[in-house]
Amino acid sequence: MEGQKCKRIDKIEERSLLVVTVERGEGTKESPSTLEEFYYEKDRNGDYQFLFCKKF
Repeated sequence: MEGQKCKRIDKIEERSLLVVTVERGEGTKESPSTLEEFYYEKDRNGDYQFLFCKKF
């Protein structure tokens, strides 16, 4: 191992996450309001791809 040169390689990948929060319903007894979050990730082409939805 002595005398060998080490080469540092940094692999950096930029990731963008978009979170959209949506309120559904009217907030009444008949139609209570609920929140949903939709998660999207930007791919290498700059397009957003749907990942998952979380309901509250």
